[in-house]
Amino acid sequence: MEKINYPDNKEFYKKELIDGKIVFALPARMEHSNIVLNVYDLFKDYFRKNRNYECKVYPDNIFLYIEDKQKLIPDVMVICDTSKFTERGYEGVPDLVVEVISKSTFDYDYGRKKEIYEQIGVKEFWIINPYSKEVIQYILKDGKFKFLGGYFVGEEQDDWSGGSYSSEILKVYIFPELEIKITDLFDFK
Repeated sequence: MEKINYPDNKEFYKKELIDGKIVFALPARMEHSNIVLNVYDLFKDYFRKNRNYECKVYPDNIFLYIEDKQKLIPDVMVICDTSKFTERGYEGVPDLVVEVISKSTFDYDYGRKKEIYEQIGVKEFWIINPYSKEVIQYILKDGKFKFLGGYFVGEEQDDWSGGSYSSEILKVYIFPELEIKITDLFDFK
């Protein structure tokens, strides 16, 4: 991974608190923002069409508070218990979290943030890689994330151990009737 030169002005960054330590990330690139908006739109349309008024989808900029050592800003959260919102942000457990990786967040998204989401009991977690145009899907089973599948745009890839892979459709585990065409996540038109 290439070294990133960060500007001196810390106000420029997105700040998260991970294990009591402030972690800075650069603002999102256009591709990152478009993927976040596509995920948001797909869930919002699904909830509207199915008259699901209990669950909501929230894009970036909502704090997820976990005790005093964690203050995260997931790229997308699907929340079906909105009673846990406070003035600080959301203080419950999201049902689904999506992180779109970037060069400045890669290690945290694949590492510690994934661990935190697993520990607090997030039912479904996706990591979207805009560079390789792939989605990794995990579900919570017996308190641990289990790899459910890998999805990508392009030619078929080698089998991924422990799950399925597809170049076509991602089936949302917590909403089994919701199927998402992978190309729709990466459509920037």
